[in-house]
Amino acid sequence: MLTNISICMGISFILIAAIGIIRMPDVLTRMSVVSKAITFGLGFILLGIIIHFNDTSTFIKVAIIYIFLSLSTSIAASVIGLAAYNDKKTKLSDLTFLDEMNDEKKQ
Repeated sequence: MLTNISICMGISFILIAAIGIIRMPDVLTRMSVVSKAITFGLGFILLGIIIHFNDTSTFIKVAIIYIFLSLSTSIAASVIGLAAYNDKKTKLSDLTFLDEMNDEKKQ
C-alpha cells in the first residue's frame, strides 16, 4: 500500500515536470522546474522501491543512486542553464524582471 502511494506520488511529480516543460516561458525556468520535480519524483519512486523490498542492500544501493541523482541533476541543470544564458540566441522571458548575470557584466 505505501509502495503504491509513494510510486504514484513520484509519477505525479514527474508529470508536473512534463507539464512544466510545456508551460514555462523560457529555458531557465524550464530547467528549474524540471530539475526539482524530477529529483522529487524519482526520490519518491526510489522510496517505494525501498519500502517494497525492505532489504538493507537495496536501501544502500538506492541511497547511493539518490545521492548521485540529486547531485548530478542540480549540477547538470546549472550548467545547461548557464550555457543557454550565454548563448545569445536564447532569449529571456518578458516576465523576467531581474537579470543578475547581466548586471554583473555591466560593472
